[in-house]
Amino acid sequence: RSARISSPPVLSEKLEEPSSPLPITKPPKKLPRVVIDFENLHERIRRIELADSKESDPFWHQDSRKLAFTSDWGGNRGTYQVQFPNDLDKPKLVTKTVGADPHWSGNEIHWLVNNLPSKSQGSSLTKYTFKAYQDTDREQYLRLAYRILWRNLRDFFYDEKMNGQDWDALLHKYENHISANIDKAAFARLISLLMGELNASHLFFDLNDKIWPQWQPDHGWRWETVHLGLLFDHSYKGSGLKVKEVLPGGPCHKSDSRIYED
Repeated sequence: RSARISSPPVLSEKLEEPSSPLPITKPPKKLPRVVIDFENLHERIRRIELADSKESDPFWHQDSRKLAFTSDWGGNRGTYQVQFPNDLDKPKLVTKTVGADPHWSGNEIHWLVNNLPSKSQGSSLTKYTFKAYQDTDREQYLRLAYRILWRNLRDFFYDEKMNGQDWDALLHKYENHISANIDKAAFARLISLLMGELNASHLFFDLNDKIWPQWQPDHGWRWETVHLGLLFDHSYKGSGLKVKEVLPGGPCHKSDSRIYED
């Protein structure tokens, strides 16, 4: 028995072209080969010497051609720069500001000035001030201060045997009296009692209002009730939670939220 197999039909429709052409990728640019001659490199080191100047805290520009540093060159303290390879003997003043952790790009230096994030651009200085509140456990905070004092005495007292005292036992003897409502005078008294156990001279502890931390109610926090902004269908008997309504303006009302009303 033979069977006739017909050829498959030919489709006459024209395939639709993609709406946008595929991006043409270019081969990566070949980087130049860098060759460093390390032989006798130490003999080719050049020291930059500036008369009547004390340099510190050097940092590079992003293009690696300029080196900046803090100096009092010419009697004027500030941030100076020298440029490689030829302008190394004539530093130029970048800014009268001095900072830490700098990032120098273009004509801007982003760094910390007086512990504040700042941007220097010529003679212009912009500081980005902010406040950061935190919750502090008062009792644990004071116990930590007590342990730091106890540890410093242990590490730096002239007698390693602590004048025959069991120093580990004394840690807990006085620490157990520190509570959240202890005041400055009582805390200072505990430290004095701890030092008195050593029966040694030239031990002194001073606690004044500048050192004693000042606690304020809530520390400026604005308390808000945390809520997703969802109302649930309490009649739903299935697994999980069924959303009945998403409250406008709530965290789940944003366009990228995957939570929606049924």
